[in-house]
Amino acid sequence: MVHERKYTSGRDPTFKIQSYLIELEGVRESKLTSTPVRSRQREEKLREYIQFDAAFDINNSRSASGIVARGQNGEVTVSKSTLHSNVSSLFVAKALACFEATKLGIGMGLNSVTIMGDSKTIINKCKTEVKDKSILGAIIDDIQSNKTRF
Repeated sequence: MVHERKYTSGRDPTFKIQSYLIELEGVRESKLTSTPVRSRQREEKLREYIQFDAAFDINNSRSASGIVARGQNGEVTVSKSTLHSNVSSLFVAKALACFEATKLGIGMGLNSVTIMGDSKTIINKCKTEVKDKSILGAIIDDIQSNKTRF
């Protein structure tokens, strides 16, 4: 598996995602108190948002998508993990995770949502109107067609 240019083998990508989701549940249960925040951070908390990430196993051409949807108050409303096979690269894995995030938002019936991920390449390709001719093109097209529903 490749993550941050470090190679590991023998671990299922879903293990890391499941561990992350369990960690998020622990953070949610502890609920830290803080002073009210004004400005943009407060406005973003009033919106529902979906976060996505992916893990990629280069040896077996598999990936796992991890998706967490949060409500207006920041509490986790839905978490989902999906396994994908025949994945050629980490970029494809991230694009598939973003696509799964858009499908989740549509399935939840959200009219307005912010979708966030750590792959600037995928996010920039989704924002542009130029047709992507790379291997990601079909997935980016699907994401762009889904984002019109929000």
